[in-house]
Amino acid sequence: MASLRRVKVLLVLNLIAVAGFVLFLAKCRPIAVRSGDAFHEIRPRAEAANLSAHSASPIQDAVLKRLSLLEDIVYRQLNGLSKSLGLIEGYGGRGKGGLPATLSPAEEEKAKGPHEKYGYNSYLSEKISLDRSIPDYRPTKCKELKYSKELPQISIIFIFVNEALSVILRSVHSAVNHTPTHLLKEIILVDDNSDEEELKAPLEEYVQKRYPGLVKVVRNQKREGLIRARIEGWKAATGQVTGFFDAHVEFTAGWAEPVLSRIQENRKRVILPSIDNIKQDTFEVQRYENSAHGYSWELWCMYISPPKDWWDAGDPSLPIRTPAMIGCSFVVNRKFFGEIGLLDPGMDVYGGENIELGIKLARYTKEGFLHLGALGTTTLLPDTRCLVDNSKSRLPQLLDCDKVKSSLYKRWNFIQNGAIMNKGTGRCLEVENRGLAGIDLILRSCTGQRWTIKNSIK
Repeated sequence: MASLRRVKVLLVLNLIAVAGFVLFLAKCRPIAVRSGDAFHEIRPRAEAANLSAHSASPIQDAVLKRLSLLEDIVYRQLNGLSKSLGLIEGYGGRGKGGLPATLSPAEEEKAKGPHEKYGYNSYLSEKISLDRSIPDYRPTKCKELKYSKELPQISIIFIFVNEALSVILRSVHSAVNHTPTHLLKEIILVDDNSDEEELKAPLEEYVQKRYPGLVKVVRNQKREGLIRARIEGWKAATGQVTGFFDAHVEFTAGWAEPVLSRIQENRKRVILPSIDNIKQDTFEVQRYENSAHGYSWELWCMYISPPKDWWDAGDPSLPIRTPAMIGCSFVVNRKFFGEIGLLDPGMDVYGGENIELGIKLARYTKEGFLHLGALGTTTLLPDTRCLVDNSKSRLPQLLDCDKVKSSLYKRWNFIQNGAIMNKGTGRCLEVENRGLAGIDLILRSCTGQRWTIKNSIK
């Protein structure tokens, strides 16, 4: 505490020095003098000579040196916090640039136990800086795009239970380092009743001193499971936007602006930031190609090829529409998430929320289309098509959605246990029993047939 008080005193003294320097510059700054319709800039002579000899340069140098010294003192104090936990800060060291990190033979032997405990090389993680640099795999166009400075603030929510402390803190450091200060409302750490002692007082003391006022710790009194833990994080959030992440991630520069911009355009969007892979043995960052997220009949989320129109556009910076999600990384408007019921609190384990959220979004953002596509786990899916009533044929048609001339012909009114009626023709989709010939799916004037859609897995 005494060392922190010394830092505060130094900060105050240096702020006074900086204020004095600013006042000095205000007296010496260029003055605009109006003469007729023109402005002539009058510069101090020393400034015209590039501040070479007789100017504020010596004072400026002195202040900059003082600030640099102060920065070193503050860094040493803060760096001491991580050292007390046996961890490392700074941008260099092992694993720099996302390259694979290695251990010596003696260290390899020590790493075996922790590796089995966590499922990844936590011993190696402690040797990698909390601030390490990682590669920027964004498409070139993404790096060139400009975004408004008036974007909504985000609350970043990390969920963990018995995770390695170094991995959690690297997630926090990475989020702070690569999220613009004015966009980061807070970071919320939700502890789902961990047993590890290092995740209790040591974690809480570290984040309170390292990031005072920025990081909150929410602790569940009993093991709730991932879904209910996310809901607790949402309850604690105050940002306009909430981002839910596993507590073993690292962020790249420029990740936040496109995400927040998309939500600012439409608050009903759920954004899935593109994710790469961190290898569990070496912490090497492995690039993943762009993909959509689908699911199998076992309801496991899986990667699928982006839709044809995305490929045809030839622009890898464009977002990809997707029916499901990978739950470890998603961002949503906080109030809208509450309006659609959050995630189902009855889910005890992860997995089902990947599908559930997609279904909820379809309900709350649907355009009235019935989209039909191939079922299965193929990597290259045929074009998704729309169910169409062209007003002439007795039989419904499956056509490319973009090629249907009248929008109403592909729009349908449907509620569970009700009729399926085309908005353009008023005809209903019904079944006709043809005896031995079987059953036909037809379009005709509504006779009162009701539809119940069910999914069953045996």
